Amino acid sequence: ILDLKQPYSNHNGGQIAFDHAGKLLIGFGDGGSAGDPLQSGQDGLTWLGAILRIDIDKKIGGTNYAIPLDNPQKSDWLPEIWAIGMRNPWRFSVDTQTGAVWVADVGQGKWEEIDIVVGGGNYGWRVMEGNHCYNPSVCDTKPYIPPVFEYAHNLGVSVTGGHVYRGTKQASLAGAYLLADYGSGRFWAVSPDGNGGYTGVDFGTHPSKPVDIGEDEQGELYAVQLFGSATIHRIVEDNGANAVPGLPATLSSTGCFTALPTLTPAAGVLPYNVNAPLWSDGADKARFVVLPDDAGAQPPKPQPMTLPTSAHDVVDAPVGTLFIKHFAIGPGAIGTGQSVNVETRFMRRDASGWIFATYRWRSDGSDADLVSTGSVVEWALPGGGKQTWTQPSVDACGSCHQGPGGVDLLGVSAVQLNGDGVFEGGKVGNQLDVFAAAGALLGLQGQASQLDKFPTQTLLPKTSDPLSLSVHARTYLHVQCASCHRPGGSSQAALDLRATASFGLGKLCKVAPAFGDLGVGGVSLLEPGVPAKSALWLRAALPATDPAFMPKLGVSTPHAAGVLLLQAWLAGLTACP
Repeated sequence: ILDLKQPYSNHNGGQIAFDHAGKLLIGFGDGGSAGDPLQSGQDGLTWLGAILRIDIDKKIGGTNYAIPLDNPQKSDWLPEIWAIGMRNPWRFSVDTQTGAVWVADVGQGKWEEIDIVVGGGNYGWRVMEGNHCYNPSVCDTKPYIPPVFEYAHNLGVSVTGGHVYRGTKQASLAGAYLLADYGSGRFWAVSPDGNGGYTGVDFGTHPSKPVDIGEDEQGELYAVQLFGSATIHRIVEDNGANAVPGLPATLSSTGCFTALPTLTPAAGVLPYNVNAPLWSDGADKARFVVLPDDAGAQPPKPQPMTLPTSAHDVVDAPVGTLFIKHFAIGPGAIGTGQSVNVETRFMRRDASGWIFATYRWRSDGSDADLVSTGSVVEWALPGGGKQTWTQPSVDACGSCHQGPGGVDLLGVSAVQLNGDGVFEGGKVGNQLDVFAAAGALLGLQGQASQLDKFPTQTLLPKTSDPLSLSVHARTYLHVQCASCHRPGGSSQAALDLRATASFGLGKLCKVAPAFGDLGVGGVSLLEPGVPAKSALWLRAALPATDPAFMPKLGVSTPHAAGVLLLQAWLAGLTACP
């Protein structure tokens, strides 16, 4: 019927539907990259960044379609265009009762939006992102139709549009538009507020990564999960049977630690560490795992975790397993007077998925309180000075901890655990060997010394050996980047940064970036010998406030040592590795 050249690999739109007049609606994104470099969103002379409307029952002028007579037909718009100002209308739907067209337009870096699109409407991108000026920072909002609903990136990162509920089985959803967020798994229902506007009800999160919401002939709704486990979930009212018991309001009342703030673990709370830690704005971390009891076992023993076949893949944890990660900032070790406790995160495997929780520490260090929202707090450090700590919301946890096989435990793999740990009574031993001997880990064949392991640090090695430099750099990319940048990951970029992946020509080396050249001509994702022409290094070296900075989540300060490591490795390459 028609085709359109796609300038970049992302922002393809992805939805077609017939309206109540039988005309075909087609949603195209702005063409891709980031920030709409082609300025397609406000250009009526391109189909990019627009909703098209055509009549496919007729053929006029050598095309396989005709232009509906009631299209806007503006002099500075192509005749097929119904509305402009779209960034990436990933999902849209037509209300089966009213015919209203509801469009979910994916945001840039701060806001996700829902629009009700009418013919001739301009929905703002790239001048606006939701209700907020994007470019320029000060703008005239009058020409643009505002969204009926928006949410910020502390609640999610990529909107998935749904349908207005017209079924009969879920009374609480009657007449409401259901939407979700791909990153956080959070769902909302948007309804008229009685004053000409709309209001959204937050239904909380589901462990799936919803890429679409579908509707059957009876008007009942379904959520589609594509990555990880490809499944379809029926959306039903919760009658309370699946309610999750409330978590304790304070960290001290969880019973996980016998002493705060030294974080002395209680019996059954097993400490562990990783060889190559994730960079988190310089925070020191403590990690613990609590395994569920093996019911009926005498004497009592925990249900074990299981190692996968590959040492690089994460362990399989039984239902009821609790992982704890604690963050502290300052010049000293955790539990000393030279350290400030800032947050403690819980991740527990429930029968229906994983539950996330965060405890935010009080300024006096006496305890930590259960919170769901994120925060930005400036902390006074021991010995003087201050540090701003950005704590993500609980909803943001699933953005990283949502791997291709379900929730990703990130650091809980053989290559990360294969190293010494300190256990009860000050005993030092290889963590894999100790866990296996205690019955807490299955699948270890022989001694841990026979398995692969990550180097115990990922900073610049004290050697000029190219192989050593490569191992450290590949480990760094795996830990910092591969949770998103891998097959089935949440990144839209088609590259694989796992330590086990090939860096051949089809993956990364000498491949042009899909999301723009960062204002530097001749950039490749990886350019051997030239860090300044490698997007891999450029994005890590940018100021954290730059929209192109990587990583996107959990970091507000670039990792200087990591940037130097990547620079040295790239500079030493003479060909594609």
